[in-house]
Amino acid sequence: MRSLTSLFLILAGLISLVIVTGCSDDSSSTDPENINSKPVAIFEVNPGFGSVETIFEFDASSSSDAEDENDSLKFRWDFDGDGSFDTPWENNSFASYQYEVAGSYEVKLEVKDTEGAIGSTTSSLVVSQVGGTEIIIDASYYSKWVYLNIDEMQIIDIEEPQNSLTWDIAFKRYQIKTNSGTSGKGKAGVICFDDLSYEAVTMAPKGYYCQDDSISITMLEEVHYSYNKKLFDWYSMSSGMPPELTSRGYTYVVRKADGESYFKLKIDSYYNPQTGESGFLTINIEPLLEVSDDYFTDIKEATVDAFSEDTWVYYDFETEEVVEDIDNPEVFWDIAFKGDKVKTNSGTSGSFGLGATLIGDTDDGISFEELRDFDGNKEFSLDEDLVDANGNHFSGNPVLAGGMTSNGADSSEIYAIQTSKFNYVKLQFIDYDNGKIKFRYEKDLTATW
Repeated sequence: MRSLTSLFLILAGLISLVIVTGCSDDSSSTDPENINSKPVAIFEVNPGFGSVETIFEFDASSSSDAEDENDSLKFRWDFDGDGSFDTPWENNSFASYQYEVAGSYEVKLEVKDTEGAIGSTTSSLVVSQVGGTEIIIDASYYSKWVYLNIDEMQIIDIEEPQNSLTWDIAFKRYQIKTNSGTSGKGKAGVICFDDLSYEAVTMAPKGYYCQDDSISITMLEEVHYSYNKKLFDWYSMSSGMPPELTSRGYTYVVRKADGESYFKLKIDSYYNPQTGESGFLTINIEPLLEVSDDYFTDIKEATVDAFSEDTWVYYDFETEEVVEDIDNPEVFWDIAFKGDKVKTNSGTSGSFGLGATLIGDTDDGISFEELRDFDGNKEFSLDEDLVDANGNHFSGNPVLAGGMTSNGADSSEIYAIQTSKFNYVKLQFIDYDNGKIKFRYEKDLTATW
């Protein structure tokens, strides 16, 4: 997925975020003759997550007032956040409620003292369907992330998310990140199954779980944020204005922040089922209690014929195919071959990529399959003017030039190609014979800092 999609979304005003967390109104009201402070409203809900069959218990007994005893305070509740209170003013600090529709609700409590001063607070509650974990996450705000703890199935408020292990996955409108990599100190990660149904995924596979990395989008200025690449293209986007997002229906296996347990995830919709408002993610979540013995990889193999000494053959890792019409500005390419010569879309060869670097060697006991991250401080070499054995000048990559010669390919060396500012592809040449080049690669390589 190229960053152009995100650019369209920003221009359409779709990017945003929502977090619904406790927000207490405890400001004081004053009277010239009689100063009376507002009550401090506090409540807990038990259980913290449930279904439409759950009877939720609300406890506001920890609320207080500076002038009045607690038993003289009155309470009322808005359980669904629609602005209309579901209970009258009562002296009872306890209440119960059962929801008819699954969703993410903002519960509001108001507390009134004997002088009529009112304090309030709100907190979010996630309610699923019967016998399942289909929930609606209100991620419609533009300024904050919504952090979800999977074990408790609760949206939680976090002051320092990068230093916390209490959250597993977070949402901000269409953006999704996990507690891993550049987003947090956790060991979360993601595997995407674009060809399996949600019901077919019953266990968590072994293998590489993609951790969070960074992306930047440049308009008037550079916008930089952290996200998970495997969750980046969960949607397709219409060409109209404003664009409409439609879920691709992919199933994801997500490793939680603890690095030891897993859940599966599928995003069904981006819109509030009642109002049609964007930023409301309908998702299915289910814990996976077993880990499969199967090892998951997303390694691709390709063979290109580049026998001509006059013509370059261009390959795009995103589409996984040889590309034509490279003079078209809408056509992208990442690597190109001509005989035993190699170039990348960087430096003297192009402007989209950022070069290549050597990250490992199988002769040193490093496995291509298991090498999934590298030191982000490594220097990448851009393409430059090179000279072949016959004294002919050409634009090529000086690092990849050592991977192939007229005598064959060095299949022990493993490279990272930086295809854009925050995207890396792992590459290994397998064979070279008279212009026929065989190589393998895996996208979403992670740079660690």
